[in-house]
Amino acid sequence: MAEAFDIKYLKLLQEHSILKDSFNELEIEELARSMSLRRFYTDEMLNREGEPADSTLILLEGMAHVVVKEQRVATLQDGDLFGESAFSEDASRKANVIARTDGVAAELTTEQFETLMTRQPHLAWKYQRFLDTLRRKHADFNERFFQRDTSRYVALLAHNDKKSELIEFVKRHRWFFDKYPLVATGTTGTAIFQSTGITLSRKVSSGPLGGDQVIGSMVASDNLLAVIFFRDPLSPHAHHADVEALGRVCDVYRVPFATNVVTAEAVLIHIDNNARKEMGILDESLAKYRQHQAEVIEKLRGD
Repeated sequence: MAEAFDIKYLKLLQEHSILKDSFNELEIEELARSMSLRRFYTDEMLNREGEPADSTLILLEGMAHVVVKEQRVATLQDGDLFGESAFSEDASRKANVIARTDGVAAELTTEQFETLMTRQPHLAWKYQRFLDTLRRKHADFNERFFQRDTSRYVALLAHNDKKSELIEFVKRHRWFFDKYPLVATGTTGTAIFQSTGITLSRKVSSGPLGGDQVIGSMVASDNLLAVIFFRDPLSPHAHHADVEALGRVCDVYRVPFATNVVTAEAVLIHIDNNARKEMGILDESLAKYRQHQAEVIEKLRGD
């Protein structure tokens, strides 16, 4: 329900909104004359992706989430603006905006903007340029946020007592490791570079600090051709559970997992002969699991 501005919300707009860095108080007061107040409630859909954009809104009270492709990309709070594509050539909503609390927003509709263009054309054009700048900024952020790394790496890991063995293995097979992008954990990556001069495409934290889990996530996102992990089977390790989990996820996604020199030799031949490209069929158990999860989600939607 649209309401007229009162002095409380005008002050919020002037002193706490995103407008204060680009407009002076008099300009914001003039903008407010063309705006109206819109109250919203928890879980209300304030913007729906793909729908025509017919207004901009600035939160004065409350909080909302910006959701793109079922991922929350931002949390909006007092003073934040959304709907910045409303008066552009591509006037369509680029994201869902969902209220997380009750609140109030200052809204400028397309009709109100056209009235502003007639009454205060200079201010209207300034506001439109401001929105264009904000729209480009958000578009750049979304592009970076959703940009997917499509590289296919070979992961190199080793327990401390096996690092020298891995380094010698890399030296012997430089012909291979110079051809493929490499990712390694912590000190293993540093040691490989210092001893061989081979550079990594990516380095993650040491295994005990979560590096094994990062490598596991790369397996799940189809970013790994193989994992070569020279393990020390005769010593206890604080991150033993992480190592076991990494092996399990490699089994699920059928990523070669070599744990010693002999299996690593076989993996190199396997990859270099392009055998990995032919393994496009996922484990049947994974397909069944995904189907089951889809059914669970569908049931929850129905409830």
